[in-house]
Amino acid sequence: MSALKKFSPGRCIGLTATSWLRILRKHISLNILRIKMHRSNVIIDEKVQLNGTRSFSISSLTPTAKEFAKNITSLYLTFNILCTIAVLLIVGNFFLHAYFIFKYIAKRSRASKLLWLAGLYPTVGTVSVLAMWIPRSFSISDMIIMLYFARCLYVYVDYVIDCFGGREKMSQALAGVTIKMNTPPCCCCCSCLPDLPATAKNIQWLSMLAKQNALIRPFTFYILALLFVDDFNSKSIIFAVGILTTVSSMVAFYGITLFSKAAMPSLSHFKVDKLKIFVQTTIVLHSIQEPIFTNLGSYEVFDSGPLLHGPSAASYWLHCLLIGESLIMSLLSSLIFRPQVNAAFDRFPRKYSQSNPEEPAVINDKF
Repeated sequence: MSALKKFSPGRCIGLTATSWLRILRKHISLNILRIKMHRSNVIIDEKVQLNGTRSFSISSLTPTAKEFAKNITSLYLTFNILCTIAVLLIVGNFFLHAYFIFKYIAKRSRASKLLWLAGLYPTVGTVSVLAMWIPRSFSISDMIIMLYFARCLYVYVDYVIDCFGGREKMSQALAGVTIKMNTPPCCCCCSCLPDLPATAKNIQWLSMLAKQNALIRPFTFYILALLFVDDFNSKSIIFAVGILTTVSSMVAFYGITLFSKAAMPSLSHFKVDKLKIFVQTTIVLHSIQEPIFTNLGSYEVFDSGPLLHGPSAASYWLHCLLIGESLIMSLLSSLIFRPQVNAAFDRFPRKYSQSNPEEPAVINDKF
């Protein structure tokens, strides 16, 4: 019999506020006791009603780090250890790159930009492996990765301009060079677009095409965070934010492509073309893989047992894949961060031509 049924309306009239609170607390306690919650179990199939307005299944919750570590299976433990070792290798390789950057690059602004780009893979690997050990941080990990991607696009444009010595010197070096606007991924079919001269003003506009993504990305993530904490599941708004982010990314890639095509002939010894390939490949792979894994997770394709299921399991394997890709790309990127092949490392001893003592005569172009 419920605690409230023991009281008739006549008896309830004389009850004080304290008595009512005591009865209500007892009634709630009786309902809570009906749910047998064992802290050692991760899955609980009982549905809980909160304030009479919203119900959810505790079995759908992602486990905390403590619960995950306490009930971890051999499969997850094996991949967590392997990914942790891979991230340690990535971070160690990054410190080697940082050593070369600070030792052999005289200009601090150029060194800091190159360090940001070299930190792409350790950042992706570190936040991914932390998310694999702390499953509830998958969303935060994705947010940090995407923000770092936007930052890398911003820094890459500044790095190219810095290699020329500024916008004015860049326009002087590219005098007579025309920039073809009908270039993928945005305007490859627009043959009517005119070719632009590489003036300082046009270079500034092209740089803004790439840099706008670094401003729009944080704004869209802020909007999504507001919707998430307020439990406002409006599909139309989320879809609109996704469209805005996609368009911004495509425009940024368009600006990067135009920038690189104009600068590649003059900066071949700075390996800006190879650097662009590494940055764009990493961003494109993540942009393609994330929606694929999200859709697979919604259909319960990655149902890996009682610990992780559905979207959480999909996010786990996505971050595991990102770590493997980051390890491969980090090792390959060592080929462009070697002082022997990159003219950005101006302090590295080289052979100089007799006609122009400021220009290196021999730079190993082998990639």
